[in-house]
Amino acid sequence: MKYLKKIRISLLILSVFIMTIGQTAFAADEEYTYTVKLLAGNQGTVSKDGITVPETATVSGGGDQVVISGLKYDETVYITPQASAKVTDERYYVKGVRIAGRDNSEAANVASTFNVDGDRSYVIAYGISGDLVSYTVNYVDAAGNALLASDTYYGNPGERQYVSARYVDGYLPQAYNLVRTLSSNTAENTFDFVYTPVTTPANL
Repeated sequence: MKYLKKIRISLLILSVFIMTIGQTAFAADEEYTYTVKLLAGNQGTVSKDGITVPETATVSGGGDQVVISGLKYDETVYITPQASAKVTDERYYVKGVRIAGRDNSEAANVASTFNVDGDRSYVIAYGISGDLVSYTVNYVDAAGNALLASDTYYGNPGERQYVSARYVDGYLPQAYNLVRTLSSNTAENTFDFVYTPVTTPANL
């Protein structure tokens, strides 16, 4: 009987121990935060400009890289590469971002405004300047009223250009990123982000 009693007590202690470990692991998962790095690459520098993050996150650094830390799962990060990066060689222009370790030609396939789902490292992607054309990015409500001043950037005609939405307090864009092939006719190079009001506070 004493033997069986000792076994029962041991099993009880073991089960409590396992439950405690499980709860601790669950709490750790809830508190886990993510980090996003934006690297300048070889043709320019980066700064905190053009980056908007939740209030609980931190943006630090500049020059070779900017680090965004303290991000929680599914929070939104807004990065406008053309505003954050400055070229140091006039033969190049800021095209967008690419995932670190991938070829520069893949830049057009990478969205720079996103919901956090893990750690990320981006590198500014540069294009070689040719006969550059301008493109305009507008930030408007459903009635066409401007919510922010328009931005004008430059790229090569015939290239697919990604542009990213900017953060507007109290509003959400219909898409975080838009893509279009740039035309030699600048009148056709317009990207419109249409925003709708949010009824609950955004996660920024």
